Amino acid sequence: MAFSLDREKLVKDYSSRLPLLKALKKEATRDIILALETKQIKFHSVTARVKSFDSIVAKAEAKEVEAPLDDLVDIVGIRVVALFLGDIEKIVDMLTNSFDVQSVENKIEDGDHSKFGYLSVHLHAKIKSSFCGTRYDHIKKFLFEIQIRTIAMDAWASASRYLDYKSEQDIPTDLKRDFHALSGLFYVADKHFEMFFRSRQASVQEVKTLSDSDLFLVQEINFDTLSEYLAKRYSDRDAASTTQISTLVASLRDRGFRTLGDLDALLDKKASYLAQREKEGFPTKRTRFNRVGAIRVSFAKDPLFEPDHLRPQLPDYEKRLKEAKGQPNKQLEKS
Repeated sequence: MAFSLDREKLVKDYSSRLPLLKALKKEATRDIILALETKQIKFHSVTARVKSFDSIVAKAEAKEVEAPLDDLVDIVGIRVVALFLGDIEKIVDMLTNSFDVQSVENKIEDGDHSKFGYLSVHLHAKIKSSFCGTRYDHIKKFLFEIQIRTIAMDAWASASRYLDYKSEQDIPTDLKRDFHALSGLFYVADKHFEMFFRSRQASVQEVKTLSDSDLFLVQEINFDTLSEYLAKRYSDRDAASTTQISTLVASLRDRGFRTLGDLDALLDKKASYLAQREKEGFPTKRTRFNRVGAIRVSFAKDPLFEPDHLRPQLPDYEKRLKEAKGQPNKQLEKS
């Protein structure tokens, strides 16, 4: 006997349940983002959807599910795209504590890697039964699915939707080599993102360790070393943004500074100048500059340290800039 759905009944049930499904999607998404931020786990995106009626029908017919609204676990689906492979385990642990997780399926470690777009960890969960109130009482009985994957996995899945191949057996023999090469590139990208992230963490820790030693000032100027230097020298000032620090690195490197010691020696000479500028309230009424601002004001007479939007207004800017680049330290010492 051929399988058939009672579509008329299903459409009525779907319409009546849809507001609750949308409420579940909104509440679960909010809780996931809040939990990620609380645990200080950086992420690329969190997206959610409620399956359309047509999608539910198609899946129910393909799997011969008689009561899809009750038996399909992914009618409400939420996707968390992590930055690094190492974050996935942290996110799974966090979600397990945040929801009543019914099952965990790790398709990254245990899945069929010959299939396109299925590398992720799937959690089937409910809102915690202990949660009470009008926000939860009508939605906590429903299962929903959470998918967790990295940016590379998500890119692979997104691209694969435009390829009609569902498994390796579908691919023509003359295209399989390219398929395996492409799959390997995504795999290598994920692994190397993770390796680079861990190496960067180790580099930051090494810089912090060196900051209390005589070797600190001989370190090259880069984002990590300058960030630690600013925090150490100007610990009583407001921190600068990452963009401000990055821009300052470029300014210092353009100006001929190579090590923290080059910068430190000149800032010692400029300390009284900075204090006087702040006492005068220059260039605005603000009397206390942040860490990057303190350095830029110290070098305010040097065109290379002027904000980009002011540079064209400086008298003889091009001439001064050329002279400053030609004599990196003498020009500053005179100012």
